[in-house]
Amino acid sequence: MKKIVVAASVGVGIGSFVFLWQLVTFQLVPSVSNVLSVSLVSALIGVVSLVYDIEKWSLWLRSFLHCLALFLLIGGMNVYNGWVNLASFADFIVNFFITYLIIWGILFVYGLAKAKKINQHLKERA
Repeated sequence: MKKIVVAASVGVGIGSFVFLWQLVTFQLVPSVSNVLSVSLVSALIGVVSLVYDIEKWSLWLRSFLHCLALFLLIGGMNVYNGWVNLASFADFIVNFFITYLIIWGILFVYGLAKAKKINQHLKERA
């Protein structure tokens, strides 16, 4: 339970930062509904990220499920808030997957470098 609360809190923190950045960048005026939906979806995204803790599943399965869940959550939130409509949904899809792949790639390379560093330290200790 503690893990879920921490993950949700981290999600809300990151989501709030991204939302504030967009408000400032695009000079938007948020509604209460916008703020609440961003907070709820951000918390759910944080919890969904716990899928990466399921080590018995392959990285590709975890990544696919994570990507799908984020797509559904963020897409649903964008439609709910009126930030994207059916006409612009194709653009949202392209932007979402490009952004997801870039972030996933960066985190994957970071994880590889971190594992390599840990393995090197273990080798030096042996």
